[in-house]
Amino acid sequence: MSTKIMVSFKKIEDIFVFDIAWEIDETNADNAFKYIFDNFFWNKIIYDLSKLEYWNSKFLWYLSSMNEFIEEKDWKMVILKPTTRLADTLYMAWINKIISIVDSIDAALLLF
Repeated sequence: MSTKIMVSFKKIEDIFVFDIAWEIDETNADNAFKYIFDNFFWNKIIYDLSKLEYWNSKFLWYLSSMNEFIEEKDWKMVILKPTTRLADTLYMAWINKIISIVDSIDAALLLF
């Protein structure tokens, strides 16, 4: 049984903004990131995590692994509006040291 998740994207010029909502864990992380990888065609990506209610270490692993792939190509990735609990986890895991975390789409766009 898979956990409830929704992944969608929109484009702002040449930047892909992926919305990840509800929950991401070992039951759906592989499919969620396959969807992201299959639909990501440019060199700029923003993850909007404002609606993500639950995550686990597999999600954190995917974030850091995808960032490594993106950095190898001199591309850029930004995390947008994580919930307070998720932001705390990202800071504890030092994800903020490798991926910029911002509170607004305008702040994210300025990083590109």
